[in-house]
Amino acid sequence: MVKQKTKIKVGASFFALAFLMLVTKNGVYFLYYMVAVILHEFAHAKVALKLGYQTKDISLSAFGAVLYGDFSHMSFADEAKIALAGPMLNLFLAVCTLATWWAFPSLYFFTQPFYIANVCIFAVNLLPCYPLDGGRVLFAVMGQKLGENKAKKLFVSVGISLSVLCFGLFLFLLFCGVVNLTFGLFGLFLFANATGFKKQKVYQRIVGLQITKQKLQRGAEIKTVALHCDNNVSCLAKYCCGNFLYNVQVVGDDNKVIAMFAFDEMQDILLNYPPNTKLKQID
Repeated sequence: MVKQKTKIKVGASFFALAFLMLVTKNGVYFLYYMVAVILHEFAHAKVALKLGYQTKDISLSAFGAVLYGDFSHMSFADEAKIALAGPMLNLFLAVCTLATWWAFPSLYFFTQPFYIANVCIFAVNLLPCYPLDGGRVLFAVMGQKLGENKAKKLFVSVGISLSVLCFGLFLFLLFCGVVNLTFGLFGLFLFANATGFKKQKVYQRIVGLQITKQKLQRGAEIKTVALHCDNNVSCLAKYCCGNFLYNVQVVGDDNKVIAMFAFDEMQDILLNYPPNTKLKQID
């Protein structure tokens, strides 16, 4: 088995932020922060790889870091596990730093910025809005209970509301003569991701339809598979990939077919039903 390597890509905005931090004599704090952020993302990557997903790279920008990879058809449970890995590592590093101060008090001066960075990253990432880790975990929980589409609408509303609140605080402080770019940038970040999150599945849906169209243009063999009615909706995901088109027959306990899903219906089922829904529960 070829061992995957998660690479680091650095964007232009990252260098601009690094230059600004150096000019304002905050270079040391920036360095500690970026180390904590990169370790945070590698924790995500480690758990993702362990669960069988492919990771590509970690992209660094002025807004932080983002892990990219092939996470299509990810279950809600896996998304929650991967999301929690980052904040939990930051919490572990913060506790280890505290333990270091107890054992070696003289290191306090040198490691205090690292402790603050990990605590801040841990706290901010647990906010219940997408794409922060707390939002991903809550989305996984709500997605199982409400279904993906309803959960998505809820999180778009929460994300936009929090972005307006942050940008409002920025304007209020600016009116009071205090320039705090953190609230302004964070508000824009939340708004961009909330609106992008709303369009994400639509984009994936269009891509999925285009792939099916390409299969039909070159000629695709249609196969039929039989699944027991107690199987979950999540098991349909693997039949939306590959070189074939699949029709699925749902078989009951008496070995009789109780439902049938054509290949063009399965994507709608995956979008509109929670992954743990039994096939026999689909209308």
